[in-house]
Amino acid sequence: MKRETNLQKLLNLLGDGEWHTSKELSKITWRFGHTIHEGRNKGYPIEKRQVGHNQFEYRLSPSYFKSLKVSYKSKSASVVSS
Repeated sequence: MKRETNLQKLLNLLGDGEWHTSKELSKITWRFGHTIHEGRNKGYPIEKRQVGHNQFEYRLSPSYFKSLKVSYKSKSASVVSS
């Protein structure tokens, strides 16, 4: 069985369409900025917003889910297939 990559873990977290803090993302990998960059390079529309001084939140863009024709509120839908 293949081990889940950091990108897969990140996309599964962001796959609920909700905003997630840097603290949440750092639990997946301390270099989450690199993993976000990797995801964007692969075409995943990862959004970032500032919520405080030097505090940011991230999510997968709702447009991504529209292109898949699935609801991003669905907890059972997986963003990344293995």
